[in-house]
Amino acid sequence: NPCLVLGVDPFTNNYIVPNQIDGVNKFKTLRSGYERNGTFRERGKGAYDSLGLNLNLDDPIAQKNDASKFGDIVYSRTLLESTSDSEDVWSKWSEKSRIIEQIFPLETSCEDLQDQKGEIKLKQRTKTCKWLSKRRYGKTRKWCKESDVREKCSKTCEVDCYPKGRKSPHNFPRDDYNSIVDGMKRLADDYPNFVTLTTSQGRYGLPKAGSTSNHILIIEDKNRHSSAIGKKLSKSLPEVFFSGALHGDERNGPTVTYETARLLVLSAACNSGGDEISIKTACRELSRHKSTPWAVPWLARLVSTRRIVIVPMANALGFKRKTRAENGIDPNRDFAFDQSPSKCMKTIAGRTINEIFRESLFQISITFHSGIELIGFCVRYLSCQGGEWGNVGRMNAKKNGFSPDDEGQRQLSEEISSYCGSFGQTRKYITGSINNGLIYAVEGGMEDWAYGGSWDSKFMTTCNPSTYGGYSKSKTQYEDSTLRSFNLLVETSNDKDPFESSLGSDEDLFNPRGVGNGHISRNIRLTLMVADVVEPYSSIVSINKQDAPLDIVPGIPVEARSCISRKFVNIDLLASSDASSVTLDWVVGGSFTVDETKLMYSKWEDVPEKFNCVQQPTEQEYIEYESSSFTSSTSIQNGHTRWTDAETFSGKDDPNPHFSETIDLSSFSSGDSIAVFAVCVVDKMWAKQPTKVQPNVPPQSHVVNSRTNSDWNHIISNGKTVQGRIHWISVPVTINLQ
Repeated sequence: NPCLVLGVDPFTNNYIVPNQIDGVNKFKTLRSGYERNGTFRERGKGAYDSLGLNLNLDDPIAQKNDASKFGDIVYSRTLLESTSDSEDVWSKWSEKSRIIEQIFPLETSCEDLQDQKGEIKLKQRTKTCKWLSKRRYGKTRKWCKESDVREKCSKTCEVDCYPKGRKSPHNFPRDDYNSIVDGMKRLADDYPNFVTLTTSQGRYGLPKAGSTSNHILIIEDKNRHSSAIGKKLSKSLPEVFFSGALHGDERNGPTVTYETARLLVLSAACNSGGDEISIKTACRELSRHKSTPWAVPWLARLVSTRRIVIVPMANALGFKRKTRAENGIDPNRDFAFDQSPSKCMKTIAGRTINEIFRESLFQISITFHSGIELIGFCVRYLSCQGGEWGNVGRMNAKKNGFSPDDEGQRQLSEEISSYCGSFGQTRKYITGSINNGLIYAVEGGMEDWAYGGSWDSKFMTTCNPSTYGGYSKSKTQYEDSTLRSFNLLVETSNDKDPFESSLGSDEDLFNPRGVGNGHISRNIRLTLMVADVVEPYSSIVSINKQDAPLDIVPGIPVEARSCISRKFVNIDLLASSDASSVTLDWVVGGSFTVDETKLMYSKWEDVPEKFNCVQQPTEQEYIEYESSSFTSSTSIQNGHTRWTDAETFSGKDDPNPHFSETIDLSSFSSGDSIAVFAVCVVDKMWAKQPTKVQPNVPPQSHVVNSRTNSDWNHIISNGKTVQGRIHWISVPVTINLQ
């Protein structure tokens, strides 16, 4: 075999040695070597012993001689000589001592292929020819131009070609601190209308832990909200929060959050139109998603209708050093919930997140971890089936009761798991009560703090730490509205630092069963789904089976009733006998169950001023308009959104189930302009509770009450609000009769 390799088994993540090297029959795993008890030196030496290498850890010449037997292999002598036996030893070993990733020279035809088309990657540092052609998903497809490329290489590594005009997949890399920071800076420089990049040092005056800054990436459509009415709308934007690497040795979160941010920003930029180089670059980058043309407009809509706050490396110092803690302190024991006053807010990681939450009204938040594979809402309290509590004080759900928001928490976690999917031998995420066996309970965890900190006073703490010059007690005294977020703990992978071969690519990114699925791919989908379901919406997508104009074009300042001149159709009453009716299709998003949906319409001159194409009316305003004599409605339908069957992938077609209705125009006259709204009521079950909850209170989260409780109204000192409602209306379509 001309492609002999020292590589990584993609199924077990074990290092392997192929059968034929120097005539010696070897096929041994190394994992047993470094799982031995004892010091790191013993583990490292054991790993080499299992290869039959007589490695003298103190003799570089011996290392060189051993390397010559196996090709150009690189040993990390410094790490092998380490005597530390701390928790992050294995992550250091696996990252810096990947000796076993060098392939022997390929035969000439493969080398010619590389010379001819430099973009072609044969994965020479990680895969055997067998893996290249058969991998776990079948044939590995590579990007190539010439029709005869496959023939040249087929004897060694069978390679399929992508059609011309489509960009090759982006394989997700293993990012480090500097690459994440550089990537965020590029996004902020290239797309300032959609990205704000700051640090907790610059924004809040926090000190640094070591020499590292804690970066904060805020994604929102600044131009859209630059008008007077846009500024008012900005205060009511639903907010979501994504955190990576609260534990610095858990390496997936920063890549997931950065790649998600990049995808969202590029989509918004591309959909905004224009001739700028940065916009053309964004569209070119997104051309790899041509097989799912609905995806980019959907992602652009998320940017324009939400505020997404991302801290890719919450524990920046730990992530840079590849250690779990920040200067010896665990940031996920550092929050003001069920913790001693002197033991919370000791880290800059914890204070960074605390400051962000103090100026926000997050409805859903995610903190990414690794070391096991699950999605949990019950990290410390744990009183739920799939609900929030995860602390010691709320143990034993069946006996003491579930979380007040259990219904929504359970459905959200289960459907997210479905959309993540599985790959290879990696199963779907398990969900449910963390304290009931999924994972251990902790004190001072972020999950319960973010959910219950504003209303469950029994466990709240006013922190008084001494680290970094102290931290004001007032910083952990919260408004009634601040801490009411669904907070998901996502344990992304069993390995804290999994091999790059398991991270996936953006090929078939939106397909839970796609060939590019991996640890990063599926968590990008998870993050996007969360950004979508934070707030319900409906949208009219076609008129007489022709695509309707988009509700929202990113980057354009909003003005009251601007939709009248942008989202419309002209109907000639004399054109045909069918002109007295029109058929409209619409979709419902941002939710799971569609309890009620219909079309509601009247002449524009009869539409109240508060129905301005931009803001949702209050529940009372809606009722008054809906019940007026000049308003007509179609029959009520029900159903579900794409998220109740999240594993279904429709490819080119819009994955959202469509509702359809024909409305009669015979009562209107030539010259009339008719406003047609799609209305929906969603997720009513979220307001229901199990027989026993703890504490015994109604649902307390913003995300449940904002869609089930019209009396819910919360506002914080900077003017940000969450207003509950039952009915959600779309941007209307205007029908002009001629």
